[in-house]
Amino acid sequence: MSEVIPDDDFFSLENFRPSSMNQEQRGLIDAPRGSKYLGNQDSQSAAHQYDDCPDHLNHALWVMRIHRDAQLKEILDTVRTGGIFATHMSPAKNGHDSQAIKIVFMTHDAAAEYLRQIHTTGIYVRGKRVEGKWNRNGYIIPPQGQRTRVLHIRGPVHYMERHKWEAYMQMGLSIDLEEFRELPDPDPSKKTFEFRLGRVDGQAEAVFQMICKNLKMRRNVEVRYGPDPCDPNSGFR
Repeated sequence: MSEVIPDDDFFSLENFRPSSMNQEQRGLIDAPRGSKYLGNQDSQSAAHQYDDCPDHLNHALWVMRIHRDAQLKEILDTVRTGGIFATHMSPAKNGHDSQAIKIVFMTHDAAAEYLRQIHTTGIYVRGKRVEGKWNRNGYIIPPQGQRTRVLHIRGPVHYMERHKWEAYMQMGLSIDLEEFRELPDPDPSKKTFEFRLGRVDGQAEAVFQMICKNLKMRRNVEVRYGPDPCDPNSGFR
């Protein structure tokens, strides 16, 4: 059998407008000024940020003194208290020997338990104990239903090449890929990919929309939200 080559327009941004952050990074628009929020101004994270949010309601932590070379996966591998809505890394700058990350959890309880672990038994990344506190600009995230930061994409093998999917995501979005896995598939003519992204809004949710708005893609691949390994009750395997 001859190899089937996907049409060029299969990986196209049909009916999808690139995110403002993606356009900023490509120099197509100017970044907004005068905002404390460093991500996409149109995202849910921006909408659910509250100045002076009381600690007992806050879903967001500021985790500091992380090894300067640690990757997002190494940090999130230490989180097993609950699902994550969004992350934003602040790399080491000006000769500092550590970096920091903002982690917005799905629930306050998940954030509170992770902070308790930081302050008691300790959380270590590359042998370095991290520090943490409630994020100054708080977040209160409403229930997300089935949405997570993890996507499972399944389709015919001739459409399933990792580098093409990652390039497709980067065409319209600014993506933080925490982890990629190819999952077992009972059908040898199909492949299933798992993409663990840095956030729900603006990344996992947006990729989901990109696929659904592309008619040719929607007819050939399946996409669904997968379990977040940071949530001990998610059924992740």
